[in-house]
Amino acid sequence: MRGALERATTTGASSGLALSLFVLVTAALFAGEAFWVGVAVLLAASAVLALGLAGRVPLSFAGRPFVAALLGLATWSGVSIAWSVAPDRSWDDLNRGLIYVAFAVLGVAAGSAGPRACRLVALVLASALGAAVLWALAGKAIPALFPDGGRAARLRDPIGYWNALALAANALLVLALWLASRPGRRTTRLVGAALGYAAVVAALLAVSRTGLVGAIVGIALWLFLSEDRVGRSLLALAAVVPGVLVSSWAFTRPALVADGQAHADRVADGAWFGLLLLTGGVVAALAAAGLLKLRLTARGRLRVGQLLALGAAAAVLLAGAAVALVADPATGGESVQSPGRLGDASLNNRWTWWGEAWQLFADRPLQGSGAGSFEVAHRRLQDSYIPAAEPHAVPLQFLAGTGILGFALFVAVVAAAAAAASGALRRTAGEEHAAAAAL
Repeated sequence: MRGALERATTTGASSGLALSLFVLVTAALFAGEAFWVGVAVLLAASAVLALGLAGRVPLSFAGRPFVAALLGLATWSGVSIAWSVAPDRSWDDLNRGLIYVAFAVLGVAAGSAGPRACRLVALVLASALGAAVLWALAGKAIPALFPDGGRAARLRDPIGYWNALALAANALLVLALWLASRPGRRTTRLVGAALGYAAVVAALLAVSRTGLVGAIVGIALWLFLSEDRVGRSLLALAAVVPGVLVSSWAFTRPALVADGQAHADRVADGAWFGLLLLTGGVVAALAAAGLLKLRLTARGRLRVGQLLALGAAAAVLLAGAAVALVADPATGGESVQSPGRLGDASLNNRWTWWGEAWQLFADRPLQGSGAGSFEVAHRRLQDSYIPAAEPHAVPLQFLAGTGILGFALFVAVVAAAAAAASGALRRTAGEEHAAAAAL
């Protein structure tokens, strides 16, 4: 009786934590700059931490170094307000860092919630990210959904920044492929394939080179950590191919991918895009359904694997040739916002910003110019001002803003996260291992 009561209590706590995490992540995606979101996350994390210290909620030891490193980084950002050239920006950076710490606490608690913890967290994140990506695509089909739907074409809402939306789509892509590869309910697998397809379209329409590279790396790492690489490669193709085809059509329509187009044109092409988007989702789901019935012999699996490897090599060579023809990575120039930027290897003004970040670090190597102050600090280094909120390189951003100690804390955050992730992969097996690999 007592054991059953404890199990029921644990299940209830896990469900409540999962629901809270879903609400908070969704709120952060849709209203991340809102004051109430930050307050809600901090309150939830404080409650979980208090319950954890009281022994009422498990907090895995493996995740504690990650939380501690994040807290140290946020604290150092706060200390830098004392000498920052832009104290208000450093204060914002402190607030942002504390929100990261709060989410980390919630993540550690969710990841400690029993033998199904990784699956639970993966489902929560897939649901929240899926809602954001589907809403972004809906805004492309129906411009009136967003207040500035006719001003800029690169997909960015509801997050507000195209590179961030592309990275969110990348995360959804891997989690959706995990859903599509799960044994069990057919409906879940088909929904996963459709979400993976939607993630591909969103990542491409964000027109983010970082997002494109992230999607490729995410799929490659997911396949590397998988046991059935051939089957999952075919599953990835079921999501990627229709996504690329629909996006390729969208790239031919200026009303969908060019800034400042007439509202009537956006509405007309948006309707066609919506129809093709739904059609592509059905195709991806049907392709995944067909793969569920596919049974390959050992010889057939080997042959398919060889064909997939050849196809991947050919794609890499073609992409490299296209990039080499389009631009020299070392060239600068104006930032291009059209779909052509996906094949453009030029770094725009990044060389300039990277050099400025290094100069700021060299001027004050111990403490930097202040957390989050790059937008203000780099102005004095330019004859002709090229605006940038940050140097577009995270290590240089920490070196310039928080000096060598801030950079060391950033490295500690990355190392602690990697150690926790690899530990989860070692401890888990079966379906839980697959969820951990996707995360």
